[in-house]
Amino acid sequence: MIFLVESVDVRPDDVDAYVRGFETHYLPGALDRGMELVGCWHTPTQIGEDVTVMVIFRLPGWAEWEQIRNAAVADPGVAAWVSVRRELMVRGSRKFYEPAALTTVAPPLLAPPGPS
Repeated sequence: MIFLVESVDVRPDDVDAYVRGFETHYLPGALDRGMELVGCWHTPTQIGEDVTVMVIFRLPGWAEWEQIRNAAVADPGVAAWVSVRRELMVRGSRKFYEPAALTTVAPPLLAPPGPS
C-alpha cells in the first residue's frame, strides 16, 4: 500500500475554486480508476498567506499506480483539471509515502480497501 500526497499552494481567494475543480474534474475519474480518497484539507485562509491544499489518496501498490496513471491519459477530466490547476496553483508537489514500521495511524486507514 502506498499513499499519494499532493500539496498545492493557492491564493486564499482561490481555495474554493481549486477544491471545486478537483472535485468536479479529477476526483470522479480517480475513484473510477481505483484511487481511494483519504481526505482533502487546507490551511486557514485568514492568516494572510498562500493556502496549502493537501489531498491524500491511498493506492494498493506500485503496479496499480502504473495502471491508474496510464488510464488517466485517456480521461478528458484530467486534461480539464490540469487546465484549472495551472490557472490557480502558485506552486505544488506530489510525493508518495509508504507506511513505516513506527506508523500509529488508526487501523481502518491502513487496512486494505474492501470490495467495491
